[in-house]
Amino acid sequence: MSARVSASEANVVSSLQKQVAAVPHADISLAAMIERAINVARQMRYFALVTRRAPFPELVPSAKRAGFILIREDTPNKETLFQWAEDKPDFTFSVSFKNPDIPSVIAESMVTSPAGSHKEHVCIHGFS
Repeated sequence: MSARVSASEANVVSSLQKQVAAVPHADISLAAMIERAINVARQMRYFALVTRRAPFPELVPSAKRAGFILIREDTPNKETLFQWAEDKPDFTFSVSFKNPDIPSVIAESMVTSPAGSHKEHVCIHGFS
């Protein structure tokens, strides 16, 4: 891991290490796990920045410009789901402005054993 890893990236790496350790025979190397953690931490930082600086109506256009695909939008509840558009989507990002004083961002993924017999849910919470 590089010396320039942020606290949020370190937290994500720690969370993923615990999740992967809980999956017997998980088919993921430490290097792949660290790369995955750094990518999701960057994506979480993007959503944290947007939820601090922009109102809900600007979220979808901003996220699309940043390279995310809108999966679902619940306008009355001010909630959305996004995935990264490049490569294989790894995490689904749930962004909520339901409580306008404390918007939230949650990243979710599944870690699957090589045989597909065990799935472990990975969930990382972030609040703006």
